[in-house]
Amino acid sequence: LSPVCLGSLRRAASINAEYMGVLIPPGTTAPSKLPFGNSVKMKCSVLFGVTQMTFGLILEFSNHIVEGDMVTLIWEWIPQLVFMAAFFMYMCLIIIYKWTVNWEEKDYAPPSLITVLVNMVLGFGKVDDQTQLFDDADMQESLQMWLTTGMLLSIPIMLIFKPIILYCKHKRNAPEGYDEVRHGGQDQGAEGTTTEIHQNISAEADGHGHGHGEGFDFSEEFIHQLIHTIEYVLGTGRSSETAKAHRG
Repeated sequence: LSPVCLGSLRRAASINAEYMGVLIPPGTTAPSKLPFGNSVKMKCSVLFGVTQMTFGLILEFSNHIVEGDMVTLIWEWIPQLVFMAAFFMYMCLIIIYKWTVNWEEKDYAPPSLITVLVNMVLGFGKVDDQTQLFDDADMQESLQMWLTTGMLLSIPIMLIFKPIILYCKHKRNAPEGYDEVRHGGQDQGAEGTTTEIHQNISAEADGHGHGHGEGFDFSEEFIHQLIHTIEYVLGTGRSSETAKAHRG
């Protein structure tokens, strides 16, 4: 390449590095700094993404409290929070921790965070020489084991328990309504009383029926919860996909 072309390439690389917040000292080449800049950008995107998702959970919490929907709060929101904290908040914690440690003073090399997270799930929290991040390896292994357990248990809990509890509440309330239908004609017209109580039963059953205006359908509620669970798990993973593009 001619000196003019080399100069143009160096200026372009310097501009790109300044955009990433990485300054290239005179006499060094841009390629040696680009992996570090890309790693920083990707980790920052993960931190911002998890922060945004956590803020969304806080808003959902306030909505459930205002609406008095304790079934959804306990059996859907809390498992979602556990799933978020067990993997993604822990990922943010180890990102920040790795930034704040002077690894030249450690007896072990800084591990790849993506390797730490993959081994945490596949190895059920097991820590080896390539995944040790904290000084106390036993503490890290115990912590990751509990986090993995909570993450894996939270998925079936948010999927199964809410439809079952809503079905039990519907079965418990339905006989009471029909007993009132059987005895309500003593004081009022049978037709008017029956219509009114059926409306009350329908309103109670459709409290979680998503506006379909029909009676409680367990299969429909379960399918809705299945879709919601898949969307949540995949949505949280999608926000951190950029973390898998590097080995940091």
